Amino acid sequence: MKRLLGIHALITVCGAVLVFALVGRPVAELFAIGSTLVGLNLTVHVIVWPRILMKKQVAMSIGVIVIKFLILGWIIYVINTQTCAGDLFKLAWFGAGLSTVVVSVFAAAAIELIKPTTKIKSHFSGHSSVDI
Repeated sequence: MKRLLGIHALITVCGAVLVFALVGRPVAELFAIGSTLVGLNLTVHVIVWPRILMKKQVAMSIGVIVIKFLILGWIIYVINTQTCAGDLFKLAWFGAGLSTVVVSVFAAAAIELIKPTTKIKSHFSGHSSVDI
């Protein structure tokens, strides 16, 4: 998960710089805000879910999900009404920032997929090997 957060931070910075260079500052700020918002959401998942699953409290996990998405929805609503104000061009770049999580997940999965594995011969059978 730390790798996913690192990849997402890199995509956020590179994407914001690219959008700034191509389109301009106000749109790049919205892209960065959207991407950072999703990054914070990922960080909350990384921190909270292992603790919830260790205790196995269903009510606590439902409460965290409901409160987190309530706050996230409110933040997105405020950002859209205050900064975008009906401008679909700005709203699209904010949405693009929010969707960087998809690129981050695919990049982390691709890195995990192409990571080299070490083959070790089993001591029990001379013909089989074990991936580590």
